[in-house]
Amino acid sequence: MKQIEARVLVTDEIAQSLPSRPDRVRECMNAAEQAMNAEAADAGRAITHAPKFSDSRSTGLGFVELTFVADTVKR
Repeated sequence: MKQIEARVLVTDEIAQSLPSRPDRVRECMNAAEQAMNAEAADAGRAITHAPKFSDSRSTGLGFVELTFVADTVKR
């Protein structure tokens, strides 16, 4: 099983609101899942579960990069 990763760039304001805004969390996860599905399909693979939050990093420019991961299997 291989792991795939996707990064979603959000504003500092959105990143700070995530703990109290499940709708925004879902939006970020959906964006990550779309990117993962496209990348996995290009490699002949499919993700096995919804993306899981892995890490966050401030860019220092008013944005935060959220990293999500998921396992993949051959199609």
